[in-house]
Amino acid sequence: MTDSKLRIGLVGLGDIAVRAHLPALAADPRVSLVAVAEVDPDRLASLAPRGVRATRDADSVFADQAVDAVVIATPPAATPGLIQAALET
Repeated sequence: MTDSKLRIGLVGLGDIAVRAHLPALAADPRVSLVAVAEVDPDRLASLAPRGVRATRDADSVFADQAVDAVVIATPPAATPGLIQAALET
């Protein structure tokens, strides 16, 4: 990590991510949100913060060398598979 901020990728832009994770990340001066992934193209287009890489592909966030850590904010049924994918990348 060359930057002093922890570079975060957020997977999932559901209600909890929008109400809790995005505001918390924006308020923390120690982190920088650099990528978001959301499978719903309408949610992605309307909710992804400006200046942040937006994609429908979570695997591309996991593989992104500009991402130091990920927050997985998805429905419980999807979360274990995404955690496994993140760990294997």
